[in-house]
Amino acid sequence: MEYIIMAGGPATRWNNYKNTTKHLAKIESETIIQRIIRQLQENNINNISVTSNNPQYEFAGIKRNEMIYDSKMYNMFYYKALDHEITFLYGDTFYPDSVMEKIINTKTDDILFFGTEDSIVAIKVANYSKFKQYVEEMSDFNHGPAGWALYRKINNLTENSTTASNFILINDKIFNVNSPNDYEELIKYTKNKRIKL
Repeated sequence: MEYIIMAGGPATRWNNYKNTTKHLAKIESETIIQRIIRQLQENNINNISVTSNNPQYEFAGIKRNEMIYDSKMYNMFYYKALDHEITFLYGDTFYPDSVMEKIINTKTDDILFFGTEDSIVAIKVANYSKFKQYVEEMSDFNHGPAGWALYRKINNLTENSTTASNFILINDKIFNVNSPNDYEELIKYTKNKRIKL
């Protein structure tokens, strides 16, 4: 299974805070995206790629996928790669080790979404032909949280409904770093040593 770290969003809320991108913002001695790569490698995952047009996202042993499509869905879920099993991770998400291990070790033969009540944090795709079909059906979707939109489409749910059997609720504290405020909250949280870094 390939693990694709999605890091190609416009980051409008981040606004080049600290003169860097949100994925390259540091938590102690490593960036958010480097932490994700390390966590995967520590769990013996080596088939890893990053989707971004930013050449700063070149990491040793990691393939970088260029975003080549007009469609947000095609770029986000790297349409070209939808011919094998993939787990999609978000490059601006701070995953506690326990959450990363849960994502890696939970098995599926279909499509499985991991998230909190507020956000999708990972998507594990074993049935890639089905997933590809839904990405194609939503190729003109270019606004809002794509993970939730795809989840609702696959499960035929309304916007206010978020529960289905293919959703794993994560109760651990997770940080999606979309804005400077999110980042500063994460820094405070990690300094309190309430989670294992």
